[in-house]
Amino acid sequence: MVQFTNFIYSIVNTVAPFMTGTVAIYIVAFSLVVFIYDIFFGDGSIFEWFCYIMIGLALAGLFVYILALFLSPIYEKEQDWRNWAKEHCKVIEKREGATTTGVGISLKGQAGVFLGGEPDQTGYLCDDGVTYWKNE
Repeated sequence: MVQFTNFIYSIVNTVAPFMTGTVAIYIVAFSLVVFIYDIFFGDGSIFEWFCYIMIGLALAGLFVYILALFLSPIYEKEQDWRNWAKEHCKVIEKREGATTTGVGISLKGQAGVFLGGEPDQTGYLCDDGVTYWKNE
């Protein structure tokens, strides 16, 4: 979950500056070109399809923005813990994650492939006397 949250947060931080400037200008310019072309050479269907595409892109962008908005507190909480751990903890062990696969028979008697796994983990010994294990 943390990796997915970091991924979404990095997308928003990367895309946001472009959306306020350059990309917005390109979208408006392209829309104007399509609109003018459709007025002089078309029957209105190109602009109609273009509007549907732009509405779809706007809804997709809104979805990503809302997703990032809801996931950003999780990222901030994790980042706060990491900052606290830098000052109060030391890394004592790192465990490599593993993927487990197998072939067997299920409880219903059917043959199946079984998959499982666990993420990498880091052990922190902190000055409060507690050892914390965090998934990476």
